[in-house]
Amino acid sequence: SVYGKDDFAMLQDINAVCIGDFVAAVELFNKVNGTKYDTIRTPTETVVFDSRQIKSATDNVGAFDRNNPDTYYSRQLTFDDLAEENNEIRRKLIETQKALKEATRRAEKAEGQLKRTETPTARASDVKKLTASLLSEYSSKADKTELTAKIQDLADYIVHLGDDEEGIIWETVKDKACDAARAIIENAAELTNGEDQELYAAVKDYLKKNRISITNVEASDIADFELWKKDHPQIRVGIQNGGVHIDQAYQDLAERAPWLFSDDATTASDQLLAIAEALDTLRPVFENPYSAYTAEAIEELSNEIIDNVTSDVVRQTAPTFADKAAKDKALAVSRTAEKYKARVEAAIQREMATKRDKKEIRHGHNFRAVFCLINLYLLYLQSVSSVLVGWGLFLGVSFFSYC
Repeated sequence: SVYGKDDFAMLQDINAVCIGDFVAAVELFNKVNGTKYDTIRTPTETVVFDSRQIKSATDNVGAFDRNNPDTYYSRQLTFDDLAEENNEIRRKLIETQKALKEATRRAEKAEGQLKRTETPTARASDVKKLTASLLSEYSSKADKTELTAKIQDLADYIVHLGDDEEGIIWETVKDKACDAARAIIENAAELTNGEDQELYAAVKDYLKKNRISITNVEASDIADFELWKKDHPQIRVGIQNGGVHIDQAYQDLAERAPWLFSDDATTASDQLLAIAEALDTLRPVFENPYSAYTAEAIEELSNEIIDNVTSDVVRQTAPTFADKAAKDKALAVSRTAEKYKARVEAAIQREMATKRDKKEIRHGHNFRAVFCLINLYLLYLQSVSSVLVGWGLFLGVSFFSYC
């Protein structure tokens, strides 16, 4: 400070008295005093003396250059910049959509938790698992969606305890279970030539990787060669197409399965026909393993389905928060009622005991009164008998004296 004033006050004096340009005053002050002031900062604002010290916050997206006084300078955006910006916007949009979807799901779940379950149902997830398990166990090609609906209908019927006041009807349960079992059994398909599938895959792989070439003369030996090619798309054969010649291809395949590709096929046409016949022989063959006893299989499977939907395999839909609250309330009411019932019964028992005690006391008093009367009566009889005996003796003595 100079003359009791700080630097900022001195700058204000120089600007006001001598110069009239605050920036020029700061530059003069720096030159005289060896200071390096380049900005003025107050609690509410910052003042700079050179435009090279700042850049526009809204009109500039380029790198800062302290040597360029243009506050609006920015570098030209490239296609890659726009693509990156667009990808970033898309990424944020996707994240927002996911967050909104999750928030909607949570809101719907919360709303569902606040509602009482009007009609109990079986858990759809358990029914789907059971359906998938049965289709896999029985190698069935039945429509999964339709079968799931059938088993769901059966499980809901059992959970509802029937459709009306009659309750569960066994015939209805059996019919629904048999309907589902029939769909599974009738669409069952089991591979009968599984042992040939490894060779079948090897032959197909060879034909897929190698084109087979024949000559025009060899192709003429096959009636309507072009139509034959369309009927056998797995054999990529062509006339001088630069692929493996039919003789070499046939020998390669014969090394893998000589019993299928015999030496009897010597001409190109015979070799092509042998390859086509081998593919037909090895192709997977599926048959219904229950065709000989369909009715018995349906009966057995229907019982299995009933066992599953009446066990923990298919559970009832989980209770909502409102269901649990209602159950807790009902339990509390029941406990309170039982408590008051016990109190009432205890009061009745006490009242009955009091009355019984009073009755016994009253009966005891009556018994003692009767006993006293009987004693008095006996004393009276004793007195009377004594008097009679006295008179008898007197009369007897008198009578004998008289005689």
